[in-house]
Amino acid sequence: MHNIPEKMNAIENIITRYRLHKTQCDKRRKEIDWEIEHLKQERERLNNPHWTEGLLRPVMAEIARLTPEIDWENNDGFYPTDLRGAITVFGRTKRGRPVCITFTESGHDLQFDSGQIHNSFSLKVLKDIGGTNNIMESVGDGEPLLHYIRQRMLFLEQHPEMGK
Repeated sequence: MHNIPEKMNAIENIITRYRLHKTQCDKRRKEIDWEIEHLKQERERLNNPHWTEGLLRPVMAEIARLTPEIDWENNDGFYPTDLRGAITVFGRTKRGRPVCITFTESGHDLQFDSGQIHNSFSLKVLKDIGGTNNIMESVGDGEPLLHYIRQRMLFLEQHPEMGK
């Protein structure tokens, strides 16, 4: 008869261990669900930045700082203006001359229209009208873009009849 209480004690230990294990599993499952929810929210934040906010806006803020002689438009939102999804940012020199830069994002690289075009077999074809024949240059460290802006301003000074 002594064996029965010992066997009952063993069964009680099995049940106690099972309940503890189940409680630990439930607790861990809740922790995992919480982690999954927060990772989903983080993933959503990581997928949302658009190139206009992640590249264009900060670059233009720096360009505006580096070119105080130009009043750049302060855009709340940047919207594509042509077939290739390019965005043009406008400004005016202190003398009232218009300056603009057309940007495109390509492979996580911010590029701008260099002012040169590819030669076409025929003029005025759709790709020319849509701007897809423009030669683009990488903004890089900013120097190519600043050089372009300076060249454009020099051109406007030499041709005062342009862009009044």
